[in-house]
Amino acid sequence: MTVKLWEQFYDFIQYVGWQLSIDFTNIHRTPTNEWNSANAKAFLDYAEKKKIPIPDFQLGNEPNLYESNFGMKTQTGTQTVKDFESYRNLLKRYPMYKDSTVVGPETTRPTSSHKYFNEFLANGGCNVVDEISFHQYYRNKDKNLPTYKDFLNVSIMELLVDQFTMAKKLMADNKCEKRMRLGETSSVSGGLPIVAESFVAGFLWLDKLGQSALHGITRVYRFNIWGGSYSLLDRVTFLPNPDYYLTLLYKKLVEGHVFNASSDSPYIRAYANCAKPQGYKVGALVIYMLNVKDEPVVINLPQFGSQAKDVYWFTSGAKDVLSQAIKLNDVIMDSSGKTEIIFSPKNIREPIEMPALSYGFIVIPEANVERCHDQPPATKVESRESVAKHTKHSHSTGISTRLEMWFFKLCLLTYFNAI
Repeated sequence: MTVKLWEQFYDFIQYVGWQLSIDFTNIHRTPTNEWNSANAKAFLDYAEKKKIPIPDFQLGNEPNLYESNFGMKTQTGTQTVKDFESYRNLLKRYPMYKDSTVVGPETTRPTSSHKYFNEFLANGGCNVVDEISFHQYYRNKDKNLPTYKDFLNVSIMELLVDQFTMAKKLMADNKCEKRMRLGETSSVSGGLPIVAESFVAGFLWLDKLGQSALHGITRVYRFNIWGGSYSLLDRVTFLPNPDYYLTLLYKKLVEGHVFNASSDSPYIRAYANCAKPQGYKVGALVIYMLNVKDEPVVINLPQFGSQAKDVYWFTSGAKDVLSQAIKLNDVIMDSSGKTEIIFSPKNIREPIEMPALSYGFIVIPEANVERCHDQPPATKVESRESVAKHTKHSHSTGISTRLEMWFFKLCLLTYFNAI
């Protein structure tokens, strides 16, 4: 990467208002098998000189696969802990970055990396990072090729719950009380042409955001904004894919405390947060849902009686769920790129009908939820409360956190060429 290319990239980062997370490779080693930090040092020297803010840093990318991918038998969980110790010592030399967050170990999903993940934690890994991170994909396209039906399969959705549960257990076993984030995630590892960029991809994506909030995940890094067969932007036209619209509306509506939203039907998945105060008055509640059944359902919210509700339902832009077009409240979203994206809700009182094979959001502007008057910091865990339900019974619990979503992950896998 040349300085010119970097400057073009950073200009773009500033223009769109993104924060930057840097992931340095630890594949380069010294003759004594220590991490070769020349790559990182060259970049940090340049970045601090240019006063580039970098709120957090990562090191390595799926190190549990280094042996199979690169033949690196020495890159154990224990060695990765040592690499992070060197990494932190390096960052301490830079006043701009000495207090930045360090995140790791960036392993694959816990079910496949649990031995490596456990070794990392057992040998002091929790002490060398500020947050624990791992990657998550539901399926691997190289094994039992997924189909669009997997994106509507509740059992597939529950795989993420199992992975969060395993990660929490390993952390508890090693007395690690750090927060977790998804450092890289999408639906199918390696992508799935047509399917993972169509309307149906949104079912797994929205469910992942809801489960991440419930499990206290602080940040979700979507892989990726462009490129591969699971991107938010079309690889040829650069116009939005359905997941882009879903992601953007989520960012506009959802923030703060997380509450329980339950359903008697396994085919209706529901989650609830405080609504973002920039769009609605403080105290508003947003419920986000997905209906994987090929039939409409009626949503009952007895706690909020006849209050008006803003409804945003996404459905496919064609007769099947593999369309790259998406409708919001039966109107095709304009993907020409020539106009500003506007999300216009329907204002409805009960009953609310949710279309077949749809996902979306219900906002109750006048909900006046007490805890939504006091938005929590990212690390605060609140007591549990149920505030919304699909049917009569609601007794589950919810966890309060702030879920942020970062769309871009920059991995510096080659030496920074400062010329």
